[in-house]
Order: sequence, then structure tokens, then C-alpha cells
Amino acid sequence: MQMLKSLIQLEIGLLLIFGINAEALPQSEANFRGTISGEFRSNINRQPGLEKDEDIRLTLIFNAANEWQLRGKQKIALSYNLQHYRYGEFNNFTRYDQTLWGQCVQGLGQNYKLTVSDEFRFRHHPSATQFNYTRNIIDVNVNRKVGSCNNLIIGYQNWLKTYHNNSSLSRYISHRIPVKFNHEFSDQSNLGATIEYQNHQGNLYAGSTAPEQPLNVIGNRFILRLNFDKVFSRTLVISVSYKYELDLADDFDIENPDGVPGDEEGEEFVAEDSDFGYAKHQGSVSVLFKANQKLSFLFFYLFYTKAFDYWRIVPEGPLRQDKVLFFSNKIRFMLSKRFSIDIRHIFEANRTNLNLNKYEIHSVSVGLNIVP
Repeated sequence: MQMLKSLIQLEIGLLLIFGINAEALPQSEANFRGTISGEFRSNINRQPGLEKDEDIRLTLIFNAANEWQLRGKQKIALSYNLQHYRYGEFNNFTRYDQTLWGQCVQGLGQNYKLTVSDEFRFRHHPSATQFNYTRNIIDVNVNRKVGSCNNLIIGYQNWLKTYHNNSSLSRYISHRIPVKFNHEFSDQSNLGATIEYQNHQGNLYAGSTAPEQPLNVIGNRFILRLNFDKVFSRTLVISVSYKYELDLADDFDIENPDGVPGDEEGEEFVAEDSDFGYAKHQGSVSVLFKANQKLSFLFFYLFYTKAFDYWRIVPEGPLRQDKVLFFSNKIRFMLSKRFSIDIRHIFEANRTNLNLNKYEIHSVSVGLNIVP
């Protein structure tokens, strides 16, 4: 409760920074969304050396959001998201995620725009409190319009993640400086490029420190992203992206540190990695196809290779190398403007040469989406 109170105070502070009188906010209709789904998972964890455990998961998601467009090129957006994942047999993986997000946008003349946002997440495991954490991300960026088709964005992100009930894990702190450039060829196509520098220390995941061998997980990361988005028609949209990561961690020699435990969402898992020093190439493609007013398809395919600098699979042996696949196929049936049904299949696998960390996951889910 105290953390939630502090976050609300922070959001109010953002409004005061922008000089906005809350009483002057124009009224607008809030957006509410809810999802309930049942899912079968062939493997519920990625912990090294464990047997494959299948289970059925119930997922409940609620999201509330509102946006205000103000005079003077100002905009405010607020949202609250609750996600509950409940397993049938493995209660240790049951969890709640609550996320509060706020954003303020201020126009600065004709060609500049300032955006400040804050995202606070609280994760609660009722049966495994050592994995509970809070995470806060502050994002500040300045957008400059260059000509009629180009945008240049310079920003700063601060990540702060704390495992409050686990003294063996150090607080994760990351400072990130991205420089982004977007070029619009037309209203239907866009090319983007991002160069980002990160400095980080601490444990991003609970598995990023080996038992009885604490590591000085301090490093610097350099990232290059390229993405191309194309709208072929009102029924077909395709996005292609490539990312290169070079993580320069402190030099250390370790045989078999633990991997990422627990059941993170696939999108979250492939977005961030433990800081062990590596080079990573990642490519992905997503396709949205609307067959008609009632039926649409969303395909997402991702593949990456990751070569570690210091992580040897055996003493004096070869270095660890991962090849990870993540495939998602979703069909949506629109029953009405307020109700839709999703059928989704996910396949994820790590073809690593570190046998303890090999895994393969299939999940099939059926969900009902509600928009009041």
C-alpha cells in the first residue's frame, strides 16, 4: 500500500512539473478492457536441470486507461493493468502483476516535443515470496522533427528493480541512453533505427547469480535496432526488425550458474537477458492479417543466437551458445464490438549447448476479451 501511495504521488508530481491544473482537465471517456483465458502449457519453467512439468493456467487481465488532450500541445495518459496467472498444480508459479503507468507530453514549439513517463510494476508470488519484486522505469525523451518525414529522438531511461524478500539478490539498476531515428517513406511505410548505451549492475533476474558464488554483475551494453513497418492495405500489416546486442560484463570464470527461473511471459523473456557478457543477433517478423470484419490473424516469429564470453559449459571447455526460437500464432474472432475470442499457440525452445538449460515449451490457450 505504501509503494502504491508513493507511485500515485509521483504521478501527481509529473502533472505539477508540466504546470497542469488537474481541475482544468477536460473530461473524456475511460477505456476498460478485460481478458479471461484458459491455457495448457507443456512446460511451465525454464529452470536448468528440472523435469518437464505440464499444467493448466488460468489468466485474468484487466486494464483501465484514459487520455486527456489539453490546450498548449499538452497530453496526459494514465493506465492501470492487473494480470493474474493461476496454475492448477504448481502454486509456486501463481502470481499477480500490477502495473501503473503515466505519461505527459508537452509540445515545445513547432518541431520539438518532450515526453516523460513512469511505469511501476509490483509482482507478488503468494507461495514463493522470495521472487516478489518491484520495478520502476522512468523514461524521458525529446523528439525533434527534421523536415517533413524524419524524427530524431534522444532519451534517457532509469530502471530500478528490487527483490525485497531475497537478500542474496542485489538491487538491479540500469541507466540507458537511446538515440532513435525514424523516416517515413509514406503514410504506409516507416524505417526506424536505434543506437542505445546501457550501464547496469545487480540482478535483473533471480537466476543471474550462481549459488554460493556471488558475481560482480556490472557491465555495459551496446544495442543496435533496425525496424521496418509496412502497411500494404487495410487488411495486411507487416513489421520486420533486427537487433544486435553486445554486453561487456566484468571478466569472471564460472561453470554453471543458474538460468532464468520461473514462468515469465514470452515477450518479457526475449526482451531482457541476464548480464553475463555476450554477443546477440536477433531477428523477428510480425504479420497482422484481417480476413474480414469478424476474423483476423496475428503471427509473430522470433529467432536469436547468443554467444557468451565467459560462461563455459565445463571447466576449460567450450563457451555457452544459445539458439532461441519463439513462435506465436493467434486467431481472433469478433463476436461483437464488445466481445471477441482469441485462440493462440506459442512455441518456445532454447537449443543451447549447455544441456541443463535446454527446454521446449508449447502452450495453447483460448480467451475471451471484453471491452465494456
